[in-house]
Amino acid sequence: MSTLEAKSSRLVRIVDWANPILVKELRQSLKSKQFVVTFMLLVTVAWLVSVFGLLMFQNHVQYGPAGRFFFIGFYMALAVATLLIVPFGSFRSLQSERDFNTFEILSVTTITPQQIVRGRLLNSLVQSFIYYSAITPFMAFASTMQGFDAPKAAYVLVVTLLMSMMLSMAALMISTLSRQRATQGLFTLVLIAPLVTTVIVACNLIIVIFATGIPIISSVFWQLNAVGIVAAISYFVLFQQIATANLTFESANHSTGIRITATVQFLTLWLVTFGYCWWYKVRADRDLFLAFA
Repeated sequence: MSTLEAKSSRLVRIVDWANPILVKELRQSLKSKQFVVTFMLLVTVAWLVSVFGLLMFQNHVQYGPAGRFFFIGFYMALAVATLLIVPFGSFRSLQSERDFNTFEILSVTTITPQQIVRGRLLNSLVQSFIYYSAITPFMAFASTMQGFDAPKAAYVLVVTLLMSMMLSMAALMISTLSRQRATQGLFTLVLIAPLVTTVIVACNLIIVIFATGIPIISSVFWQLNAVGIVAAISYFVLFQQIATANLTFESANHSTGIRITATVQFLTLWLVTFGYCWWYKVRADRDLFLAFA
C-alpha cells in the first residue's frame, strides 16, 4: 500500500469516527454564502485597517504605540465574526432543520441528542478557528510594532474564543426552545440583542485593557478569572443539558441532568463563597446566609 493510500484510509477512519453532525454541518457551513461573505469581509476589513493605519501613523509606526491600535482594529473585526456571526450561525443551524422539516428524520436515527448538540458546537469551534487563522497574519504584523503587548493579546484572544463557545451553546439552547415558526422571530430578536451588546462591550473592554494597563500578572486578576471560568463552565453545562433535554423524546427523562447540574452549580457557589471568606479572613455573618437563602 502506498503512502497516499495509507493516509487516505486513515482519513476515512477519522471521518467515520467523528461526529456525523459535525461532518454534515462543516460541509454545509463551509459552502454557505454566510461563511464565505464573513470570511472575505474579515480579511478585507483587516487589510483596510492595515492600509489606513500605516497611512495615518506614517513615520510614527517605528517609534509610537502603533501596535496597540492595530491590534484593537483587528480585534474588532474578529469580535464581530466570533461573538456575533458564529453564535447566530449555531442558532440558525438548528432552526433550519425545523424549517425544512428534516429534524424529524434526524430524530429517528441512531444519532443521540448529545451528538446533535456537540456536533453543532464543534462546528462553531472549527469556524472560529478558521476566522482566527485568517486574522493571525495581521496580528503577527501588529506584533512587530511598538506598543504591542503579547501577554495581553494572548489573554484577550483566548478569552474571546471561550466567550464564542459560551455564546454558541446559549444560542443552541435558545434554538431548542422554539418549535413553531411563529415564535422563531421573537427568539431571533432575543438572541441578536445580547450578541450585539456583547460585541460592543468586548470592543470597549479591549480598549480599556490596553489603555489603562491592567496588570494581568497579579494574583487578584487571576482569582477573578478563575471564579469567572467556574461560573461559565457551570452555565455552559446547564445550557447543554437544557438543549439536550429539549431535543429528547417526550417520553424520555428530561429533568435529571438539569437538576444535577443546577445542584452542583449551587454547591459550587457555596464553596467559592466560603473559600473566599476563609482566604481573605472575611466573617460570614447573618446577612451572607440570608443572601443565599
